[in-house]
Amino acid sequence: MREKLKIRDGKRMRFKGTFDRYGLKSAYKGLPLETVCLENIQTMQGEEVTDHLWFNHTKGFKALGLLYPGDVIAFDARVGSYLKGYGGEEYGQQVDYHLTRPTKLAVLGRAAPRNIYNICEKCGYANKINAERCRRCGVPFEEQLEAPKIDPKLRQTTFEEEFTSIMESIGVIRKH
Repeated sequence: MREKLKIRDGKRMRFKGTFDRYGLKSAYKGLPLETVCLENIQTMQGEEVTDHLWFNHTKGFKALGLLYPGDVIAFDARVGSYLKGYGGEEYGQQVDYHLTRPTKLAVLGRAAPRNIYNICEKCGYANKINAERCRRCGVPFEEQLEAPKIDPKLRQTTFEEEFTSIMESIGVIRKH
């Protein structure tokens, strides 16, 4: 049981945690639901309240962009209780504590981005880089759409190319 959360039961507070990884949990219907694992959860004063917690990958987390292991996230959340385990107390079910309804999420520190994700073009899930198919929707990465070819006439020019083009058009420099 998370004793340091138990003494704060029902309170809404500001916490911080270190992003560990993305995950999935089964849904009643449809695709699995995306989750986020934060570890080393602390109050903003630095008191550790638990080693890790799983959260749903909500709009708030998605607004932070792609997270990498080691990113430090701050958020407000309410401490709540839940029944851990299955089948009642006679089968080992017990009360435990977690953080619910995370809001006001912000990145306090970014870890160095690494090429560790393969983003599924169909569902947007961040898979491990060595995955052969999307863990969420099951589509193989070979079948995913390739980037569309851009017509050279529609290609965006760089500042240097644009500057050179203007200078050539007014006669300041000669065309090659």
